[in-house]
Amino acid sequence: MTDLATVRGPRRPAPADGLDRALSAGRTRLRHRRVASTAATVSFAVVTGAALAAGPGLPGGHAGLDPAGDPRTGTAPSAAPASSGAVALPPTPLPTPPGVPPLPTASDQPPPPPSESPAAQPTRAPEPPAYLGTGSRAVTVTTRNDPAACADPAMAEPVARTGFCTAMAGPRALRRGTVARYAFTLCRAAGQAPKTLTFSTTEIRLFANRDGTGTAWSLDDAAPKHAVSLAGGDCRTWAFEWMGQDAAGYGVAAGSYEVLGDVPADEWTGENGQDTPPPPASVFVDVE
Repeated sequence: MTDLATVRGPRRPAPADGLDRALSAGRTRLRHRRVASTAATVSFAVVTGAALAAGPGLPGGHAGLDPAGDPRTGTAPSAAPASSGAVALPPTPLPTPPGVPPLPTASDQPPPPPSESPAAQPTRAPEPPAYLGTGSRAVTVTTRNDPAACADPAMAEPVARTGFCTAMAGPRALRRGTVARYAFTLCRAAGQAPKTLTFSTTEIRLFANRDGTGTAWSLDDAAPKHAVSLAGGDCRTWAFEWMGQDAAGYGVAAGSYEVLGDVPADEWTGENGQDTPPPPASVFVDVE
């Protein structure tokens, strides 16, 4: 029996009509759309992953993701706001044109000078006193008789107690370096019996004192032991000089000083000092 395939030959597909061609073209377009959709999905997933890696800040928890700008308008991408927590990169400086020196930066500016307050300024040391020299240490002694020497009512009390009165005379103002002459006087009051005074060394002690600082200057008229007799009305005067210097010859500080004189007779101060001594006398001097 003869096979039909052998008689007819290989079977050929029927020619496609218009409907088959339309269906085939539709399936091809469907496959293309699926491929395009798959590619878009992959692209979105990549962008989303990059946004999540940038950190929080944008709505939905995607910070730092900023659109790349509109290519049609040339708008540059905007930086993330400072409050969003995104790290802001420092601006890139523009290149300097050739031949133009660069602008100074904050690090190139010299530091401001330190402020000086009055409390931080060094304290000026006081100027040393001027050297005036020791001056003359000579004492000039004179004697006279003056019955009215102790007649001043202010002398009544010491005259009644000791039989003597004392006085200091001289300028009340002194400019340092200018010599001023002073005189201390001891008088035996008129009507008193003669009195002999004994001196072991000096007849007079002279001082320039300042309250709170002690003696600034002193002078002793040294002499061998001797005696001086004074009758009623006799006065003995010791004249001396002072120019506002201390014992070393330097000018004393400005202020008020008491220039004072005292007679240290043995009858008043020594072993035989049984008599009442007369009071010392002084004058206050303003030294400039």
